[in-house]
Amino acid sequence: MKKASIILGIVILVVTGVFANNNQWQLGVGFKEIDDAYYGSLSFRPDISIGKLGLGLSLTLNFNEDGIRLEDWQEDGKFDLGKTTARIVRYASWGSLRDPIYIRVGELNYVVVANGLIMDGYRNLTSEEIKADIRRLGVEVGVDAGYLGAHVMVNNALKPEVYAVYPYLRPLYGLEKLPSFIKNTSVGLIYVQDSRPEYLMSHAYGVDVTVPLLNFLSLYGQAAELANEARGYSLGAKAHMGPLVLRGEYRDFGENFKPSVYDWQYEDLGTELVFLDEKTSGIMAEAGISLLRDSLAFKLKYENMIRPNRETIPTLTGTAIIGPEFFTAIIGRKGQVEATYTQTNYVVLNDLTNSRTKVDAKISLEMYRGLFGSYVYNITYKPDGTPVRFQGFEISLGGAFN
Repeated sequence: MKKASIILGIVILVVTGVFANNNQWQLGVGFKEIDDAYYGSLSFRPDISIGKLGLGLSLTLNFNEDGIRLEDWQEDGKFDLGKTTARIVRYASWGSLRDPIYIRVGELNYVVVANGLIMDGYRNLTSEEIKADIRRLGVEVGVDAGYLGAHVMVNNALKPEVYAVYPYLRPLYGLEKLPSFIKNTSVGLIYVQDSRPEYLMSHAYGVDVTVPLLNFLSLYGQAAELANEARGYSLGAKAHMGPLVLRGEYRDFGENFKPSVYDWQYEDLGTELVFLDEKTSGIMAEAGISLLRDSLAFKLKYENMIRPNRETIPTLTGTAIIGPEFFTAIIGRKGQVEATYTQTNYVVLNDLTNSRTKVDAKISLEMYRGLFGSYVYNITYKPDGTPVRFQGFEISLGGAFN
């Protein structure tokens, strides 16, 4: 543990001494539940931005009456530098996807490959790993050179298990006399693989065509085949109109096809995937709005798939964010609310929980000049219906490097 303490001290000194220029930080003390045991926690979480460079760190010590939780820094009972690095570095990034060069290393919270038929919203951590503040050194890279580009993702650079590759081509990009939507039309191939034998989706592949019809509107088509030889396709449109984002798809899936199989639940439920042994077809509609420089952001997605002579399979997903500027304007104090809700087999309004339900919420409020109180609540359900809950409260001090 001495080595870990030295590393933590060095990183704190480097962050506070070198990157002291318009970057956010947070000092916190709180408690949490890990593996059915309660721990106090001390944390230092800076978010650093220098041009296109982004860096997020999380330096956390969990402790109880038995002392510091050494498992957070050890592998097989010994101090592990790789695990320590993965735990400290939340992420490091450069640029954004579709920039000429985009790189993100560390936490991968929401990876979408192409238009999402195979991978949509994938995260490289399980719910238990998130609760325990454990991380993996995931890697996401994007390159766009006009005529061609690529998007690559690896879930864990130290031990690669899941990876995605999406090369794409704009075959008419260099023809100046053509309309821009034709020149910028892209055709790409998608391949995703999971090398872990206990996970049920060893690979999937597909093709994607995207047509940027107008500055705010794109049309796309995508088709895929999974490792179980199930096939599906979709045709859709995406529109960006000021703060409003709209998306709609028609979907047609063969027997045992599972759309977006690599999603936010995959790391938790990939060993026990459920497939429908019949054909389905239907629609997906999504709407989102962002106001006051993202201080207010809401998104709602609804899917309704029809099975021959059977009940439909509706799914409802909602996201809400209320940012600090809104709290300041209303109550004169900084605060923030972040909440997400997802449920598969959504049928009636009062049926809000089942084995495919996930709720995440965090409420933070400034109590006095940079002193914040935060409440976190997460819940998922195992396939047998057993709830898996996590909740915690933290008092933290926030500020900026000036």
